[in-house]
Amino acid sequence: MKKINIGLIGCGVISDIYLTNCSRFEHLDVIAVADLERGRVEQKAEEHGIPYVLSVDELICHEEIDIVLNLT
Repeated sequence: MKKINIGLIGCGVISDIYLTNCSRFEHLDVIAVADLERGRVEQKAEEHGIPYVLSVDELICHEEIDIVLNLT
């Protein structure tokens, strides 16, 4: 089964629940996160071992992302 690559926009408090639960499914892979606040996106990326994207536009245009979760 092909993994589904996810990009997550919005790294606020609720994002922890999504990032934790997505990692529990072997066919889901969060490959990028984005947020308007650089410090917040860097923190979430580090905590969850995810590459980060600094702009929402970059995340949306990322060729490897299959699904975008918008938590804003």
